[in-house]
Amino acid sequence: MTLKLSDWNNLSTSQKNNVIKFLRNNCKIDAEIPASEPQQSNSYPITAGTTSGGYPMKFGKEFRIYLISAKNCPSFLQPHCMKGTRTYEARIGGNEAIEAIMQYGGLKFGDN
Repeated sequence: MTLKLSDWNNLSTSQKNNVIKFLRNNCKIDAEIPASEPQQSNSYPITAGTTSGGYPMKFGKEFRIYLISAKNCPSFLQPHCMKGTRTYEARIGGNEAIEAIMQYGGLKFGDN
């Protein structure tokens, strides 16, 4: 389930601060951005291509938060945690909400 900006905006300041506290030193934020758009530091360019169905590979940028540990995850983030990777326990998607979280907490692409 994708994290929604409206859900983030509806949190109290205290709840937002708890999310940021949880993410600090516990996450990596990745960005895949079409090669035709300006790249952020620590982002990955998406090159042009088509799927087997003939559709463009990517329609736009994709931001993801990778959690080192999901232990003590705030209730706001829990329903949005998807299976992670070998290195990260969970993954969270949702471009607009992740951008807002980064801005609010002073987080950056890469390790936080």
